[in-house]
Amino acid sequence: MATRGASFVEQHFFLSNRLVQLVLGLHRNQSSNNQLLLLSTIIAYVLPIIIYQMNLLLIRFKRDCEHLSDEMELNIMEKYTKQTKIYAYAIVVLFSFYVISITSSCTLNVLLYLFGTLNDNQLTLPIPINNHLNSGALYYFLFIYQTIAVYILLIIGCVVFVLYLVIIQHACCLFSIIIWKIQQQFTNDSKYIHRPLCSQKSQQEFHWIIDVIKCYRNIFRLSVKLQNTIKIIEFSTYFFGSLFIIYINFYIGQKILNYSNEVFKELCQIPFYLLPTKTQKLLLFMIARSMKPCMLSIGGLFVSSHEVFSQLLQKALSFAMVYYNVQ
Repeated sequence: MATRGASFVEQHFFLSNRLVQLVLGLHRNQSSNNQLLLLSTIIAYVLPIIIYQMNLLLIRFKRDCEHLSDEMELNIMEKYTKQTKIYAYAIVVLFSFYVISITSSCTLNVLLYLFGTLNDNQLTLPIPINNHLNSGALYYFLFIYQTIAVYILLIIGCVVFVLYLVIIQHACCLFSIIIWKIQQQFTNDSKYIHRPLCSQKSQQEFHWIIDVIKCYRNIFRLSVKLQNTIKIIEFSTYFFGSLFIIYINFYIGQKILNYSNEVFKELCQIPFYLLPTKTQKLLLFMIARSMKPCMLSIGGLFVSSHEVFSQLLQKALSFAMVYYNVQ
């Protein structure tokens, strides 16, 4: 069994490695035309899937918002909406600064060359390539083409990553609503502390636990749909490859994990023996379901959290030190 599992992992790794080489044009005996055809084929197949999944997520958002009736629930939703706007503006500014820093130096070199203060061998491209003709028609064509492509990728990256954060914030908002529903039912109600069980109608408790289950079910449906698009969104953000962006992904995963654990803790603090039998059974199902935390899986290999990020960073630094010592 171990040999079979190892062979499966090796085949999966080699297949992924070959796909990455084909997309990046690093595979042997691959021309630029083949690479362009491959990218066009991937976009033609992947883009409708992304649009369909995003449409499902937007429909889920609309349904969740329609179920909000309490003023406190609306306040929680408004709070997370404001946070999401701040995050979205920060992402747009950071991504724009990153792209402008790449293209501004190349544009400045072109202007200096046109005014005669720079040599043609000092001209650069936003995405450096080998064997390009300096100060020729090919260079200007590549410069304009790459600049337009970089800004198109900027727009796509901003839209995809902002939508990704909106999904995460929406899940955290639903978790907060569940925590509030649990707390306001018992923390603010002195009946469970000073009065017997008969003072509270069992039917109201049953409706309360059903309401909590519906909220948790909405989060579970959202997480199932999110798993179908999380890999596509992750691959889109890998273009920038910076440590800061990677950390944001792990921070978001840790945030969802924390909210999920908070829901489990709140459910465990409910006075179980003060509830009627019918509500106790539903509460047990809720506790059993919440024992499995809601988490983001990166490629199905590991969970997005601070602990995993620190381990990956430690391994990367160890590999870099070994590589540096070998040289």
